[in-house]
Amino acid sequence: MSYNSSIHEILIKIFQKRININFDERQDLRSHSLFDETLQIPIRELVLIVIDIKEIFNYEFTNSDLKKGNFENFESVEQTIIQNSLST
Repeated sequence: MSYNSSIHEILIKIFQKRININFDERQDLRSHSLFDETLQIPIRELVLIVIDIKEIFNYEFTNSDLKKGNFENFESVEQTIIQNSLST
């Protein structure tokens, strides 16, 4: 298993735990905005996802990340964490 696939698996578990969506099973939802009505994710759960990511990956999303869309959907979150892991 590659490092990127382990990041993927961990993120899948975080999202499954917090919002009960398995993005492996629901690949059609990966590009949907986490803030969109389609997914109906409570803000509290998004905050908990950010906290989980900080604790597990030692990555803290910044205002710049939010402006760039790095926390827009599952795919952008995954790419942000992978990019960060490559640069550290």
